[in-house]
Amino acid sequence: MGQDVDRSVPERSGYAIAPWVDSSLRPALAFPTDLPDSPIASSTCPIPAAQRPVLAPRETWPWRRRMARQITVPGLLVLLAVCVAAPLRLVNLAGIPSGLNQDEAVSGYDAWSIFQTGRDHHGHPISLTGLESFGDWASPLLTLLTVPFVGVLGLNVESIRLVSALLGIAAVVVCYFLGRELTGSRVIGVISSWTLALLPVAVHLSRWAIPPTTVPLLVAATLLAMVWALRHRSGFALIIAAAVAGLAMSGYPALKVYIPLLVLLTVVIYWRDALAILRVEPSRFLLAIGVGGVIAGPIIWLGSRDPGGRARAEQVSALNDPAFGMAQLIDAYRSYFSPAFLFLRGDGDGMHLPSGYGALPPFLFPLLVAGLIALVFRVAAPQSAGDRERSLVLLAATVLIPLPGALTLPSPHLLRSAQLIPIAAVLSAIGLVAIVRVLWHVTHASLQPASRIGVAVMVAAGMLLAGTQLSDQYRNYFQVWPDETATAFQSGGLEAARYAYVHRSEYDMVYVSGMNQGYIYVLFAGPWDPNQIHDDLIVRRTPPSFNTATEVENVRFTDPPSEATRGDSRVVFEYVRGSDQLFSATAYTEPDGGRVLVVRPV
Repeated sequence: MGQDVDRSVPERSGYAIAPWVDSSLRPALAFPTDLPDSPIASSTCPIPAAQRPVLAPRETWPWRRRMARQITVPGLLVLLAVCVAAPLRLVNLAGIPSGLNQDEAVSGYDAWSIFQTGRDHHGHPISLTGLESFGDWASPLLTLLTVPFVGVLGLNVESIRLVSALLGIAAVVVCYFLGRELTGSRVIGVISSWTLALLPVAVHLSRWAIPPTTVPLLVAATLLAMVWALRHRSGFALIIAAAVAGLAMSGYPALKVYIPLLVLLTVVIYWRDALAILRVEPSRFLLAIGVGGVIAGPIIWLGSRDPGGRARAEQVSALNDPAFGMAQLIDAYRSYFSPAFLFLRGDGDGMHLPSGYGALPPFLFPLLVAGLIALVFRVAAPQSAGDRERSLVLLAATVLIPLPGALTLPSPHLLRSAQLIPIAAVLSAIGLVAIVRVLWHVTHASLQPASRIGVAVMVAAGMLLAGTQLSDQYRNYFQVWPDETATAFQSGGLEAARYAYVHRSEYDMVYVSGMNQGYIYVLFAGPWDPNQIHDDLIVRRTPPSFNTATEVENVRFTDPPSEATRGDSRVVFEYVRGSDQLFSATAYTEPDGGRVLVVRPV
């Protein structure tokens, strides 16, 4: 008992020790990794068997090391950003925005029709090129993504807006990888994700089930995929990037202009890497071109050549204005970078932004300027391999932001410049890091306590300013803005349409009038059987104007004739929001005993 025990063991390859074992015991507790199930020989371990710690074979604990490597501080911070972004985008989806926009309604009902029949509500087969919608052949991606959600959750406001919210949350994660890829900095990636998570315009766009809600995610994913593929000279990744870019063009009409130009400039900037892929993997390079062409080609053809497909473009194109020239194009382009649009009052459309707020919070202005300056310096004097190319790509993406909107009327238009959102998030992150580095050098170069106190005060003031502006805008958005835009979002229209759908059999004729595309609310409210709609819905098509749906069954989507409303009347339905009556349904009894129901806004 009193003798010293030699705990050492001969060094042999293939031995390992469980990581949680105390270091003082490790020499005595080595075990062979090639015999994970064999007991430790008593001759190599002088500790009595009853006192030996229980050891696990090596194969049962490497997952701990892999998990430890995967769970990093940046990963946790991005996860926290997602946790912050989620409630901002998910809470009270049915109530904010108030009501239901007609574009949301048609996207939701088309998704329901596709789920039920494989065709949109006009009876056209499922397609990536476009959906007829109201005759404008809307971008189909959001609707196609909505199909499984309405199939599982049913057709309602929450289910269709949930898709937009999830896309907005996914954009937060993708923006981290985009920021890291474009700068090589995880810090900038994290700040980019947090910026996107908290941007009020990104939150609003994620709560609205219209095609522009896909733009931030699609732009970020396309840019990330293209830069990664070219920088790593991977033919397979280039095929994936081409597919992502093609799908992005099915997300929103503005991307039919923005994405091709962005892809082209990215390839030009990385021309050496593109040639290297072509030389080493020519088949994959050509396949990438083919994949992008197969997806994007029909989309471009429909929007440029088909009379119905280009209807919406002809309605809003500035090129159709005889007075539009180069001077007007430059003015329209500049308007998207004007302080009034970016930071003060947006595009003036209350549905796009609360009144009195710009596309971005004002506190981002110095960060964006610093970010642009930092990019220029990185182009002029790159500090590492690839700095110049990545900075040029981000500058190109910034310069292209206004172009789709500048070619349309009116300008500026927030939804047609939604590609601003992920670019601004990355730029502001770069600017913040640049400013912090400058302040860091200032405080360490100066030995004066006053300078360090001054820097600390500046930082605290900046954080207070950002918090104040964000809290003020979110208070307005969640508490004031829904009531201000209730009429614009036709709040109460869905409830009134549901009353008409449910009670239509009680009347000889039902008139739904005074609503923007009122027919789609009636179809959505049921929801009406898509198979019947394919056969019975009467639609008058006059491109490039919007379609006019006239009737289905005994429901007509027009003003009632004067003789139909001469009899006795009584209000059978009212929709009141606050103190305002927004919609009503009135029943009329004609002298001959006929019954008529009229649904209209008040």
